[in-house]
Amino acid sequence: MEIANEQRVLAIHATSRGFGYAVMENDETLLDWGVIELHKNYSRSSVMSSLAKLQERYRPTVIVVKAMSDISDKRKRALKFLKSLTNTKMAVHLAEVSNYRLSKAFPDAKNKYDRAKEICSKFSFLLSSLPDRRLFYQSENYRMAYFDAISLGIAFYIT
Repeated sequence: MEIANEQRVLAIHATSRGFGYAVMENDETLLDWGVIELHKNYSRSSVMSSLAKLQERYRPTVIVVKAMSDISDKRKRALKFLKSLTNTKMAVHLAEVSNYRLSKAFPDAKNKYDRAKEICSKFSFLLSSLPDRRLFYQSENYRMAYFDAISLGIAFYIT
């Protein structure tokens, strides 16, 4: 996908508490990353405001999200909401990354923690923020949202 290598990407991974994001210029250049937490009673305008700030600051040409067929109904609604915002208010292209493309981009990773470790090997400055591997009874660390967003960006560029 040669065209993708010339595009600035804003990768978004929706969670129940907000979304993780990563801004990339190619699969080797990570410009910014983080988590935007939304309060319990968030509104369409608060999500729009958060996305607009990211879009204004970084001017992405593509917004990358996880393909809807690969996720739960609850998150499908959240991503549908994000897609409607990007399509109606921002002049950017929306791309979806499937689980298949993620597995092609990270062939040695068996789960998202393994993907995060691979990301840390590529971007060593993220190693200090890599959460511990969680146990089955623990909830996921909020920082995994930006590792998931980074993995979506990398998969977009290299598959």
